[in-house]
Amino acid sequence: MGRKINTEQDVAEKISTVLQNKRKRHARRRLLGRSFKFVSIISFVILTFVVIYRYKDEMSIDKLKQSFLVTEEYGGLSRLSSLSDTTARYAVLGDGLAVATTESVQYAPRHGDGFRLDVTLKKPGITGGGQAVLAFDGGGSQLISAHTSGILGQSKAGGKILTAYQNDTGYASVIWEEQGYKSSVAAYDKYLKQLYLWHTPDYYALAASVSENGKTMAVAAVTSGEQGDISGHLLFFALDKEGFLRSVPLGNTLPVAVRAFEGGFMLVSDRNVRSFDNNGEPKGTFSLEEGVALRGFCQCKGAMFLWLENTKVSTKYSIVSLNEEAALSGKIETGRDIKSMTARDNTVALLIGDDVQMYTDMKMDKVISGRSGVTQVFLLSNLTPVLMTGQDVFIP
Repeated sequence: MGRKINTEQDVAEKISTVLQNKRKRHARRRLLGRSFKFVSIISFVILTFVVIYRYKDEMSIDKLKQSFLVTEEYGGLSRLSSLSDTTARYAVLGDGLAVATTESVQYAPRHGDGFRLDVTLKKPGITGGGQAVLAFDGGGSQLISAHTSGILGQSKAGGKILTAYQNDTGYASVIWEEQGYKSSVAAYDKYLKQLYLWHTPDYYALAASVSENGKTMAVAAVTSGEQGDISGHLLFFALDKEGFLRSVPLGNTLPVAVRAFEGGFMLVSDRNVRSFDNNGEPKGTFSLEEGVALRGFCQCKGAMFLWLENTKVSTKYSIVSLNEEAALSGKIETGRDIKSMTARDNTVALLIGDDVQMYTDMKMDKVISGRSGVTQVFLLSNLTPVLMTGQDVFIP
């Protein structure tokens, strides 16, 4: 939930680039290319909102300084060194933060020693935060899996990576561009041993996730018909056999993300959230009301939190909690804009203004005062909030 994604950063932009290249090679498919480019633009607009808020834990800071340090008076995380670019991506790992930059992959725990691996990532991304994190090079091929104890494995994708996602048990899915195919999708364990590889000349993959038991993979994709009509699909694969386990048609619904939960998956789209078991059987659906837009989402074990916007009411924003069957289990309403949102262990933290509002089981637990300029909030393994500004990171 940890996406995105990605995560899933700039997925639609990458897909649009893929389509432009393919249109040059396949002039006879100009109509298809133009139609799908339009969908990619729509996807980019939606993901611009969704990724920014769902993956706040992984997004860059606008004015990140050369380096920053959590001062001892706030608890003393290890020094995160040489963060010299604004493309840094973050993920919670154990009792600290993992970060991917253009020059390295680092882990900074709240107490004790971390680690640093020097590696070149032209467009760094990072996903995960359960048993491991996966750092990757968006537009490149580098993959690096890490745990609190150090680097677990390194590998390379078969082409330019479009997006990647790692679930809470360490299984990862990676989508990349490869010549001769519209998409290639692979499943990995946390040591980056490849478990499954799917090349497709027919589908444009947007998002994917491996099940928590490591036996199934779900891929959200779209196709374009001869008349330029766009169709969404959710494809399920058993990792021990070839071919589709199940294909679920989505019509003209645009898939945004797929997330693994214990016993199944959740598909987030621009219109609804749908729940499936590991074999692709539907379990439930939560549909957005007319006039309500999805602004973001995040997940934690057993729950999905959606940030919704309704301009027709005074309490403009709401956070709804869904259980694993996509049934509504709680709701929070606020008239103030939300700067960052994250969740862990059925606790959701909202950064509103400079303060963090923490809710447990969708009931207000406490409000923590931050400081001016805070842009992101993270929750460590013990639900300790970590706040970021453009200059430093601290524990209030």
